[in-house]
Amino acid sequence: MAKDHFAGQQEKLLAAQSKLTKLKQKMGKFGALNGGKLKKENEMKGKPLGERLVLGGNFQLHPGDLVSLDISPIVGYRWTKMLRIGLGGTYRTTFDEKEKFLLSDEKEVFGYRGYVEHDVYKGFYVHGEYERLNGTDLSKKNIPQDNRANTWRDGALLGLGKSYQIKNKIKGNVMMLYNFLYDDQSHYNKPWNLRFGFELIGSGKQKKKETNKQ
Repeated sequence: MAKDHFAGQQEKLLAAQSKLTKLKQKMGKFGALNGGKLKKENEMKGKPLGERLVLGGNFQLHPGDLVSLDISPIVGYRWTKMLRIGLGGTYRTTFDEKEKFLLSDEKEVFGYRGYVEHDVYKGFYVHGEYERLNGTDLSKKNIPQDNRANTWRDGALLGLGKSYQIKNKIKGNVMMLYNFLYDDQSHYNKPWNLRFGFELIGSGKQKKKETNKQ
């Protein structure tokens, strides 16, 4: 009866088989059912540490009578293909325009931060971070520079970034962030922060897939 039912339906059967194969390929990106819902697999699971590490740094310029430059190295970890978490440090050096841009210690700032990034669309990503910076207490401007104590100031920054390919595994990026903890004593000149940087992604070697010849 089955043979009679499917007689002359070979084309429909082949089409259904092709659809089923494509569906299986799609479903391969997902794990087992979890409470009746499909759970997507972590594409970075099982990857060597070298492929998950993100090394790089960011730079931020603070123009004014005294031009300051933030240098911020970072070490990140690709938790998933789209999600990254990491730590970083910051050191601010200042150049005195009146002294032909020689280094000045008037606005020396240093600190650390933790951050998280999530890809959104075609190189755009959301960046959030919490940082602590140590520098001169700007609330005591009437006191001579040498007599001012250094203070720690917190920052909570959130914004949008855009990455772009430079060469092979080297990517450049630019970020516009807003500091929600900004005030008159902040170690920033304004709440908006524009940063430029670069990243070295996936320094580990990928294994080539071997194909069996029949």
